[in-house]
Amino acid sequence: MRTLNFITKGVALYLLLQFAFVSPSPALAAEEQKAATPIEEYTLPTPMSYPIDIAIDSGGKVWYAAQKADRIGVFDDGDKKFREFSLPKGSSPSGIAIDPNGVVWFTLPAISSIGSFDPATEKLSVRKVPSKNAEPYMIAASKDGNIWFTERNANRIGMFNGKTFREFGITTPHSQPTGISVDSKGLVWFSESTGNNIGFIDLSRKIIREYRIPTPYANPSDIVVDDKDRVWFVEMNGNRVCMFDPASSVFNEAIIPTPGSVPVRLAVSADGIIWFTENRANKIGRLDPVTAAFTEYTVPTYSSFPVGIGVARSGKIWFTESARDANKLSSISAPEAGREVRR
Repeated sequence: MRTLNFITKGVALYLLLQFAFVSPSPALAAEEQKAATPIEEYTLPTPMSYPIDIAIDSGGKVWYAAQKADRIGVFDDGDKKFREFSLPKGSSPSGIAIDPNGVVWFTLPAISSIGSFDPATEKLSVRKVPSKNAEPYMIAASKDGNIWFTERNANRIGMFNGKTFREFGITTPHSQPTGISVDSKGLVWFSESTGNNIGFIDLSRKIIREYRIPTPYANPSDIVVDDKDRVWFVEMNGNRVCMFDPASSVFNEAIIPTPGSVPVRLAVSADGIIWFTENRANKIGRLDPVTAAFTEYTVPTYSSFPVGIGVARSGKIWFTESARDANKLSSISAPEAGREVRR
């Protein structure tokens, strides 16, 4: 059942989609999920490392940020082996991304820096962000090689072009920019956790624009862009997956079936399927935008607190299990999974 609520606010038209589901018994649901979508779990080599964000390179290797271990790591799905690389002590890596040349970039919020690691040479570089105590959080690489990141404490969006930094102030004060993604036109999209907005930077036209999210206090987190340049993000407090169409300034919000699931990260596959982590529900969610149907898969490890998620070219869905007693990198080999992730 769908309930369509049309709300006119300023120049934008907000479309709210609400979904009701009839669920099978828990035992049957668990059995069907296990049969259709097996989840494989791999324990990280460093105990209690708190893996957060992930990024998948062109060769299918899965890179992750291990926040409490002050390391980045990589998992080779071919030989099932891990390698980890030490970062400055107390740096607490958070977001991670891979640029067009295969260099791994990551944020180090505890020391207000961003870092890079070249897998070919194993050269590690750390660069201080201009703003003091900026707390760089999520990170994205554009096709032109620029590195973009959110600065939660500084209320800015940062850019590094390989030589110099630039920073762009956000209009809404104390907005806590969080997620970040770059579309095919080069627009840099970001979410504002406390500002309750999403926005973009158009570097060519030198403008920043923000859009108010329909759900109050939604607490938007991660943000991605699909191949139609539609913007997707998750609402941690709103318990929704939301799509914003820049062409029409329309928001579509879909309520996640499990109440209080706390969605934190998402990825969109090449066939347009939206995958997301449900941190408190201990599930991985799947949304088909065409049918407006959700599917949820329970993680085998109890209270694993899944966070980062990505889609490999092989069709596997990869995600992190951040809980101290979980400490895993896991995959879903779903027959309906798409090909590679857009960030």
